[in-house]
Amino acid sequence: MIDAAGRTSAPHIYACGDCTRQHHPLYERRVRLESVQNAIAQAKLVAASLLGQTPRPPPVPWFWSDQYQLKLQIAGLSQGYTQCVPRGRAKSGSFALFYFHGPRLIACDAVNRPAEFMMSQRLIAARAAPDPRQLADESSAPKSWL
Repeated sequence: MIDAAGRTSAPHIYACGDCTRQHHPLYERRVRLESVQNAIAQAKLVAASLLGQTPRPPPVPWFWSDQYQLKLQIAGLSQGYTQCVPRGRAKSGSFALFYFHGPRLIACDAVNRPAEFMMSQRLIAARAAPDPRQLADESSAPKSWL
């Protein structure tokens, strides 16, 4: 486990990357993420700490994968969700699933829906509580969700 600055329990030893477990303020728990994005963010955090700068809080976790004609993009962590709101239909090959914990949006799985993915990242970072009906409504443009 590491602290918010990337320090381990051993003096003068820092750690970052896939092997670390760090408190994530958005999820109020320690998380271990195996992703390039997270490893880069943690490396920047440790570098800032070593230079005596105040490290930025960790960004919203995100992941992606291209599977033939499908682009899967994930924003946030859905563990512990209390409600899942679909937008679009899975059979169409273009849909999004929004995960809420109480009123707050905590994650989004988007398949061929880059606008929903990008807007979800912003809403999650802001700890927003968007109206689930608006997110499910296909006539509601993601730009209007802020």
